Amino acid sequence: MQKFTIALGIWGAIGPLLGILLGQFLTRSWQQQQWLLDQRKEEWRELLTTLTASFATICKLTGPMMVLGPDDMRELDEAQTVAQTTIRDRIFIAKEVKELEIYKLWSTAARQFERDMTYIPFAEQYALINAKIVGAATKHI
Repeated sequence: MQKFTIALGIWGAIGPLLGILLGQFLTRSWQQQQWLLDQRKEEWRELLTTLTASFATICKLTGPMMVLGPDDMRELDEAQTVAQTTIRDRIFIAKEVKELEIYKLWSTAARQFERDMTYIPFAEQYALINAKIVGAATKHI
């Protein structure tokens, strides 16, 4: 009986401390998981925003019988460069971006548009890329 009382006294002193440590561990683990989810969400948003802006710029500056000045050419090159860089510099979503072949889809669509100057196929490819990004970004919600 005396051993039980001693054990109960020790547990009374150690139990709350263990509870606090376990609570801190679980909170930190949850916060880290939430931080990673936030980073992934932000990367998907940046990718979608950049591709949308690049799509709009490319469509605005290219087309049949368009004559581009030096500033227009620079803006067009920058739109393409920013899009490709953003696709390739993802950290937290790199695996999904590669699996979805976003870079391949984008560069193929942009090259075809520059060659053919036909808006509808480019818009369809952009819509496909957009849908893939939104689908991947909302998959775990």
